Amino acid sequence: MTVHDDLARAHRALILSELSRPEAYPFPVERIDVEETHISLVFLAGEYVYKVKKPVNFGFLDFSTLEQRRFFCEQEVLLNQRLTDGVYLGVVPIARIGSHLRVEAPGEVVEYAVKMRRLDFEQTLLRRLQRDAVSMELLAALADRLAEFYRAAARSPEIDRWGTPEAVWFNIRENLDQTEPYIGVVLAPLQHRWIASISERFLRERLDLFQRRIAEGRIVEGHGDLHLAHIFVESDSPPRFQIVDRIEFNPRLLCGDVAVDLAFLSQHFLYHVVIAAGDAGRGYYQVGVHGPLDLGPQGGNVVPGDAQHTWDAPVLSHQGCHPISVAVVYLVGALGAPRAHHFIAGGDDSYHRPPDDTGPVPPQRC
Repeated sequence: MTVHDDLARAHRALILSELSRPEAYPFPVERIDVEETHISLVFLAGEYVYKVKKPVNFGFLDFSTLEQRRFFCEQEVLLNQRLTDGVYLGVVPIARIGSHLRVEAPGEVVEYAVKMRRLDFEQTLLRRLQRDAVSMELLAALADRLAEFYRAAARSPEIDRWGTPEAVWFNIRENLDQTEPYIGVVLAPLQHRWIASISERFLRERLDLFQRRIAEGRIVEGHGDLHLAHIFVESDSPPRFQIVDRIEFNPRLLCGDVAVDLAFLSQHFLYHVVIAAGDAGRGYYQVGVHGPLDLGPQGGNVVPGDAQHTWDAPVLSHQGCHPISVAVVYLVGALGAPRAHHFIAGGDDSYHRPPDDTGPVPPQRC
């Protein structure tokens, strides 16, 4: 344990204690709810949310100093304007006044927070999916919203470098290194070896694919953490979304192939549909993907392979073809990378199987 660790722990305890008091806020509020992640303390105060970054350094992010935390607060507000409207309200100071801390007050600044309009977590796609309140029409509107976002997303030679095999492998290698302590706890040794082997093999054998994706302008400043709990539905008719929490702290996680963002969202959909339906809900059906979807720069079309592809995709509902599964395959097909479904929805492909095994590795149960 270092002196910096001790100071960081004391600072976190101070912020947590002081900002849990209703008196710390510049408006009347009866109760403060607190949520914590590995990088943030989040204070829910009435109609507002104050998100404070912890003084941590995990290598892939560095919030060690007050100035760094202020900078990344500002970046968070700036980046998240693209997929939200009236949610990210600005960066505000947390000041010491006498023996207490106050939010949005004059005085000695000891911390900064991102101020947000509070959204209803029950309206995230995660919660709505859990109560079977996600329609095919809503997902079609989400696909349109994301297509619009990726068409207009920033592209540049600097951004392109995050789509190279070297950059992709750096991220994979970092994940492999950081998950090593959990081998035998949350994943089996075979699974860990398979992920490393299959990733290295794909990167080595498909250099042409990565080069083509860069040449076609598919590497963008994306979202970086696109999953169900970050997509809020504010209105069903007309559909209106607030998509929050773009990655602000590391460009190699924010920038990459459009396929990376959408594959992450797709696997999250499928995982939670599996959880909802249970093993009895598994099956297979055929779904056709027709026509182009414009996800490229300057209005260029991305065609899902040939004129039509029919793929095997899981049915994850005891009631039949779950609309989520249809939407997932639609999203993946729109990328112009039809093989991507083998990694997300299954399929008969050599890349889908571990070495020297006859099928996909089952989940390791704790």
